[in-house]
Amino acid sequence: LVDVAVAHKKVLHIVRRAKQDLLDFSVGYEVMTEPVYYHRDGGFTKMHWMYRSRFDGWTVDKGLLRALIRNVFQAGDTVADFGAGAGRYCSWLNDTGLVTAHAYDGSASVTELSQGLVRFLPLQERHVLP
Repeated sequence: LVDVAVAHKKVLHIVRRAKQDLLDFSVGYEVMTEPVYYHRDGGFTKMHWMYRSRFDGWTVDKGLLRALIRNVFQAGDTVADFGAGAGRYCSWLNDTGLVTAHAYDGSASVTELSQGLVRFLPLQERHVLP
């Protein structure tokens, strides 16, 4: 016959051990997968920028852009996007031919990564606009 008390102790020991293993794994997993997306100045890291570009991580809210074209901007306006990332909003606006859009971002390598589409501008600093 099986001693129920002994079996119960063994099962509790196995469950506690498995629970601790899961906790240990989850702590290690969080540390391993906790990516650093931003530099101290607020710009994306080069790796995160490339990741977003590769896996279509740059979204464009076309509904917002259409509303801006209809209700805010006028034909011939010049507008700027600060914190532009890959510059997709400005590309869309420029493609309409209705406005001229300029893109700026605080990521130091943005000009290189965007192939010149987005210009670097340290956004944490004060700037005078023309």
